[in-house]
Amino acid sequence: MDPPHFIRDGAFPPTRWSLVVDLADADDGRRGDALAALCETYWFPAYAFVRRSGKPPEDAADLTQGFFADLLARDGFAQATPDRGRLRSFLLTALKRSLAKQHRHQTALKRGGPTPPLPIDTAEAEARLIETAGTPDLAFERAWARALFARAMGRLEAHFVAKGKPATFAALKPMLSGDREPGAMARAADALGISENAAGVAAHRMRKRFRDLVESEIRDTLADGEHFDDELRHLFAIFQSG
Repeated sequence: MDPPHFIRDGAFPPTRWSLVVDLADADDGRRGDALAALCETYWFPAYAFVRRSGKPPEDAADLTQGFFADLLARDGFAQATPDRGRLRSFLLTALKRSLAKQHRHQTALKRGGPTPPLPIDTAEAEARLIETAGTPDLAFERAWARALFARAMGRLEAHFVAKGKPATFAALKPMLSGDREPGAMARAADALGISENAAGVAAHRMRKRFRDLVESEIRDTLADGEHFDDELRHLFAIFQSG
């Protein structure tokens, strides 16, 4: 997925600290849900880093699983607090340390242990890896940014579905890209049975909501007092370097 036009145009304002807090303070049910959400969100950036570090797919899957299992086993998330800065930076540093100490025979999760295996479809992961070329660090950050946009897009779709307008979401989704094909707005209007002007207004509102959702996702990974604009510039630089 290409970054939305407001990222490429430099107008995009600068990820889940609440989940990390739940890991430390919640009951077993909420703790399990928080861990599952964190793993689902961040396994691919970790996998991308390991693969770009030169590990083959199966080893990368084992090392990624081992990383999250180790964090949970030693309560490593308790060391990550919002006052320590960006969650992105914390996880990347923790991943590097994990890889430095892991040996191949230590990475596979122990069967029957308290931590459920992190499901990694290596075929899917390898397909997604094409979008994360570059150094290991850059691959991690590109995968991180794409995961952020995907979460925001999922929330946007859920909003339209909840309002009973899945067709509106499907028709206007292409309008989120700054590189949409000629005539895309007219086709969207035809699909929705409205005027092209009305479709343009609806698309504008949809872009605004998506932008707000992406902002929310980004802010949720920043410590209090961190500069939102700095993270904005960083994400913009990630895409510019691609």
